[in-house]
Amino acid sequence: MLSRYKHENLISLLGFFYERPEMILVYEHASCGSLDRYLNSPRLTWTQRLKICLDAAKGLSYLHDPCETHHRLIHCDVKCSNILLDDQWNAKVSDFGLSLMGSANEKNSLIVTPAAGTVGYCDPEYEMTHTLTKESDVYSFGVVLFEVLCGKFCCTFDKNGFVQEKFVPTWIESYKEKKLNDVIFKDPTLQPLNQSALETL
Repeated sequence: MLSRYKHENLISLLGFFYERPEMILVYEHASCGSLDRYLNSPRLTWTQRLKICLDAAKGLSYLHDPCETHHRLIHCDVKCSNILLDDQWNAKVSDFGLSLMGSANEKNSLIVTPAAGTVGYCDPEYEMTHTLTKESDVYSFGVVLFEVLCGKFCCTFDKNGFVQEKFVPTWIESYKEKKLNDVIFKDPTLQPLNQSALETL
């Protein structure tokens, strides 16, 4: 499946090795690591942050929009740690371990499956109904956009690994009340994000 999905904003599967007991997958190398390492880093300018988000969106769009024999692929685990960055800071969606395939040449795909994904990123409708659509990925990507904007993860965890605090409801309220400036990531070394770019994001 992975060898069929080729796009500049997806991590490519280069090959595999399978000789018992060894099983190895070989992927394209993304030398700058994952986006989650840079959320609160002034090393990333707002221009770079926006480009990373656009790159990831292009990768997801390719997966979601089937053509010819290309089946729709729903990622099911869109999050910052699954968006990798190459040496030019181009973003590539990775980790298709939970992905599910929809039908080719269909306008909409609907899959009924037990909820999977990462706490904080999972679409609440999918969690409640177990009905998976590409909009479930879009919700998760929206959480990633908020994380990039706010410079922090969508939730915190206690020492036992349980969710301590969820920020998404607060972020959504800030958006509705047009108060995103209150939650936006600020660093003295980072040029402020202009208002039109903030509204686009």
